[in-house]
Amino acid sequence: MDLRSIAFFVVYSYLISISLSAMSDREKYHMSDCGEAGVVTTAHRHRVCGYYPAYNSRIQRPSDINVGLYTDLIFFVATTEPGLKLGYGDIPRDLWEPLIHEFVKQCKSANVVPRLAVGGWTGSVYFSDLVSTDEKRHQYAAFLSKYAQERGFEGLDLDWEYPSKAGIGCNKKRPEDMANFGDFLSILRKIWPKGIFSSAVPIGGLTSGEGTLLEAESLKKIIDSLNYVNVMAYDVFGSWSQVTGPNAPFMSTSSGAITGGAPGASVVDSVKILTNQGFKKSQIVMGIPGYGHSYSLTSSTLNTTNAGGVPSQLYQSKLAQTPPGGATDDKPRIDVCGVKNGWGGIWRYRELIENGFLSKDGKNGLRGYTRHFDQGTKTPFLTNSTWLLSYDDQESGDIKANFAKSSGIAGIFYFDTQGPSDDNIKSAISILNN
Repeated sequence: MDLRSIAFFVVYSYLISISLSAMSDREKYHMSDCGEAGVVTTAHRHRVCGYYPAYNSRIQRPSDINVGLYTDLIFFVATTEPGLKLGYGDIPRDLWEPLIHEFVKQCKSANVVPRLAVGGWTGSVYFSDLVSTDEKRHQYAAFLSKYAQERGFEGLDLDWEYPSKAGIGCNKKRPEDMANFGDFLSILRKIWPKGIFSSAVPIGGLTSGEGTLLEAESLKKIIDSLNYVNVMAYDVFGSWSQVTGPNAPFMSTSSGAITGGAPGASVVDSVKILTNQGFKKSQIVMGIPGYGHSYSLTSSTLNTTNAGGVPSQLYQSKLAQTPPGGATDDKPRIDVCGVKNGWGGIWRYRELIENGFLSKDGKNGLRGYTRHFDQGTKTPFLTNSTWLLSYDDQESGDIKANFAKSSGIAGIFYFDTQGPSDDNIKSAISILNN
């Protein structure tokens, strides 16, 4: 290399370094390249996704989202309906298109990938019918692809809860649902080769209608067609449980008697299960809840349980009736199956601080509440004389972010954007990127 070449190289390198230093951290974070199947890789190779619950737009408009915290945002949720159409769930029909327009505009202003979610707990009733034949699979794939792209979405989140199962209670179901889902995703990938596709999956992995873990061979089309699987690593315990327990355990240390025998109900276990089922670590995005479950205790005295050799006060007897939660809690109503439901007992993390249950830094309970940290599951919980509330905060979120980084998975997501504090998300991002 002659002197002119050396001089040019030095000047060029200097200019590049100035250009990069002038970029914001988010701009550096979003430097991306799309692979063959639309797989997006960032400079840091970690996704930070958020689900935007459009049905609670009265609490948070798309323009209120701190989009700079995320690499991907998912508009949640369009529901399945008979035929080639989508339902709006609890979203007022006249708000649907304006919310989508505002959401996509916000995402693209910050170079964030917008995706549309289809399904969800209350919206998966017709998935089985819609992908039951080859003709229907082609029709539905073409419909969803066209619908999403016309509105500016760059991909889809297929949130089928759950193939071959009744789900909320009245889902159409078939033994061959998982195979049909794989065929559908293969068609969708061919129709929209650059689309970013994810699927929300249970914390315990993909199972048959009987609950048996499926083998990698039977999941090959699903694995090959999806960019990501978003692990719903929460709702392990809730109003339906016999006792109180962790909403989103990092590790599973409780005995079968406490969990009801549910295997793999933790963040750590879920990665083992999914990789054994054939998913690459680079496809796995781990969920962190921005909310918690509350319970009414039968006694003001907390019992200590030996949970897998770890002393814990997280598992307590509870009343059958769940207490009301915060502003976005599930209220008593008739669900899509015609069944009457009570309160959900859900509190957003932000509400715990806003209502004075937690100090602003999240480290201390207030107004009669005591903050505990369960060493077995690595999750916090609050108690007073009548309530117990299991949730996630910065401490538990940081543990999960550290695991996401050290284990080599794709990243994390928050359900949902209205729950966690910005500080909690920023702390997790700092861990992932450093």
